Amino acid sequence: MKYDQITDKGLTITTKDGKKQTFEADNILPVIPWATNMELANSLKGKVPEVYAIGDCKEPGLIIDAVGQAFQIARNL
Repeated sequence: MKYDQITDKGLTITTKDGKKQTFEADNILPVIPWATNMELANSLKGKVPEVYAIGDCKEPGLIIDAVGQAFQIARNL
C-alpha cells in the first residue's frame, strides 16, 4: 500500500491493486520513519542542569519502552 495524504477526513491510501481507500480518523500519528531525533535534547544542553534522552530521542522504539525509561530515570533522581 502507499500512503497518499492526510486530510481533515482521515488517511487516504492506494492499495497494491490500485484502489484508493480512506480511513476516517480524528487524529493521525505518523510513526514512519523510525529515526532518532536528538535536536531538542542537544538544544537544551548547557541551558538546564541535566538532560536525559529517552524514547525515540535516544533510539526508535515503542511508547511503553519510553515510559519505562522515563520511570527508571525519575526513580534514580
